[in-house]
Amino acid sequence: MASKQHPQSARHPQVISLLREDHREVERLFERYWQAHQESEKDELAAQLSKALSAHTRLEEEIFYPEVALAIDEPLLVDEARVEHKLAKMLLAEIEAGEPRDPHVQVLCEVVNHHIREEENELFPKVEAAPIDFDELYRRMLQRKEELMLSLDLLPLRPDQDAGKRAHGRRHQA
Repeated sequence: MASKQHPQSARHPQVISLLREDHREVERLFERYWQAHQESEKDELAAQLSKALSAHTRLEEEIFYPEVALAIDEPLLVDEARVEHKLAKMLLAEIEAGEPRDPHVQVLCEVVNHHIREEENELFPKVEAAPIDFDELYRRMLQRKEELMLSLDLLPLRPDQDAGKRAHGRRHQA
């Protein structure tokens, strides 16, 4: 029987699955960026990366990190993750300002991949063991993620979907 603080999915709460899904989406976008040959496709994929990273970092910074920083025994991991977010945002701003795109995307990719590895290998196991009401946290995060995705006109890209052919937001769906 599941406890209030540790739902039946406590070993791998939906909160962690939600963030891992974001990580996989960003990894797919980076991979597609490096496979793209046309500048227009790279432009679209860079824009999608910016939106996806913006939604993900805001979700973590607004809801996930404040909650887990209080619940885990190594809050420094959260502080380090926030610094990595700051670096990613700085690189995205430079890309958007017209700095040479490929070298900035390369460094962004390295920062994000490092961040993903640390979260998944160090932070997430501590979160999974923490006394957190995962059901409530998941509910709040899912609601905020939907708001962010709508505000950014962002839908997850499937691996078989072209960046230029994606639908224009959930608000147009029945």
